[in-house]
Amino acid sequence: MSAISHTSEVIDVQPLGPSLTQAATSLLYEANGMRVMRLVVRKGAEMRMHQAAGATALLSLEGRVEVVGGDGAIRLSANQLVCLPAGMPFALKGLDDASLVSITARPMAANDSALEAGATAPLDPVEEASEESFPASDPPAFVSRRRR
Repeated sequence: MSAISHTSEVIDVQPLGPSLTQAATSLLYEANGMRVMRLVVRKGAEMRMHQAAGATALLSLEGRVEVVGGDGAIRLSANQLVCLPAGMPFALKGLDDASLVSITARPMAANDSALEAGATAPLDPVEEASEESFPASDPPAFVSRRRR
């Protein structure tokens, strides 16, 4: 499956069931500051320590994994979700063959939180002047004058 790069398609993330044993980790979506992956973790396997710049949500679809990081370790079973703050290093250990959905968002810029709260972005001075002078900024129409 190739990664989807636009928002108009539905992504199937149901458990893989018997085909889990042949499945591999794959990128499902990457665009607009978001990355969505299906992680496949084999029983006894460990995914090395990872640190995402943005917040990460891990949704266990099937099997069990141990998420190690921060203050210790937690166990995730099917249909359980854990949200990790931006920059928190974590590793995964397969307690069973398991698949998870990992959703990582880009870190918010300083002005993103103000925009999210309903504030409007400050106008660029050139754009503001342009808006105020419209339509006077349109070029004048050429009118030919003949001398008689």
